[in-house]
Amino acid sequence: MYLLKHIFIFFSIIAIFNARGQDVPEKQRVLFVLDASGSMEALWGTKTRMEVAKTTLYNLVDSLEKATPNIEVGLRVFGHQFHKSLNNCTDSKLEVPFGPNNAEKLKATLDRIKPNGNTPIAYSLIQSANDFDDSKTMNSIILITDGLENCEGNPCDAAKHLNDKRITINPFIIGLDIQDDLINSFKCIGTFINAKDEKTLKMVLQNTVKQATGKTTLSIGIYSLGNQEITNTPISIIDPINNTTLYTYIHSLTKKGLPDTLYIDPRGFYQIQVHSYPPLLSESFQLTPSVHNNVNLQMNKSYLDFNHEKLYDDPQARFIVRLNDSWVYNYDIQDLPLLADVYQVSSTLLPLKNELLSLDADKVYNQSYPTNGKLSIENNQKIRASIFTKSSDKWAYVFDLGLLVEDYTLKLQPGAYSLVYIMETERNSDNTHRYDFEISEGRTSVVKLR
Repeated sequence: MYLLKHIFIFFSIIAIFNARGQDVPEKQRVLFVLDASGSMEALWGTKTRMEVAKTTLYNLVDSLEKATPNIEVGLRVFGHQFHKSLNNCTDSKLEVPFGPNNAEKLKATLDRIKPNGNTPIAYSLIQSANDFDDSKTMNSIILITDGLENCEGNPCDAAKHLNDKRITINPFIIGLDIQDDLINSFKCIGTFINAKDEKTLKMVLQNTVKQATGKTTLSIGIYSLGNQEITNTPISIIDPINNTTLYTYIHSLTKKGLPDTLYIDPRGFYQIQVHSYPPLLSESFQLTPSVHNNVNLQMNKSYLDFNHEKLYDDPQARFIVRLNDSWVYNYDIQDLPLLADVYQVSSTLLPLKNELLSLDADKVYNQSYPTNGKLSIENNQKIRASIFTKSSDKWAYVFDLGLLVEDYTLKLQPGAYSLVYIMETERNSDNTHRYDFEISEGRTSVVKLR
């Protein structure tokens, strides 16, 4: 299988400050990975491709170091140590380690490099990840080559590995006069740019380096079904490969009502999690480096508002919300933001209520519960008792009082109830007793068993 060889690939690894005030790294590193395989001896105009690549690379590095004092340049070369007849597919070496003012070292190294062997592009990409000893710096990889891999490695898998490990961003690919019928082979790696001549190559490399040293920003828009902007909502940005949280924010708008700008490291893949009930999770995506990125999410938001007027000594009512039998929420419900769906809602009021609520987007579901009444049982016997309520012609179980040996009080919702009890010493179920009573809002009903 023929795979990618002789291309310019730009991986930008930028650790940029986030909204909490992290600083942009002061040091920037650019690693050039140069193909020195036999095909680089081919003529490109009046010079060989290797000669054009050497001259362009040295001039770029020289001007780059003069214009950017905090930059460090390194050089990895492959295909230069063993003749292609030896079929060596691990022929890749870091020739110039990172350091300031490396232009002259790079030139001296380039002068002695001659096209020679195979083209282990995938192997070189994987090895280049080890050349960066500090992932917190702004790192870039620019691979210079002119065709396809011939070592049966897979540069697409290599690029994915670097993305999954958050070592590099999705690459830019700049080919040296790549044949048109081979261009589609580069799409699995990233954005492809083809340099047709020496002049174009110089411009492409300059633009690539400019992107390598720029900032990547992100705005996240959250919109309702009716296209209303949703904000003041906690969100997280997560790494879907490693399942880790990278950033957490309270979503905000600018004075103009637009989503604010975040400064984000463009390496790897991202997902946005909106902390609604249940959480809303975006598809995984990558950022385009050195430019402003906009990611918009539709949040079909609904509101659930339960009102229970409680007496001064009542406990706060709690509500359990489930979606497809999975727990969503368990607390007081007042303007609870939920995604539009059908939910199972249970209350801690007695009798316990289990309801199916169908919530529509951009709407508020309101439900009120009456004030509790109080049941007061006056008792001085040992009895086992339970409470039932009557709904239509069916009695429903409400609460198990267990063994009662003294007075007892219980808060209940208004309605018709029965106290069903039997003496503790009784062994005949036929001697079960029933005491019917009513509970009214805010009032006490007394059941006398003495």
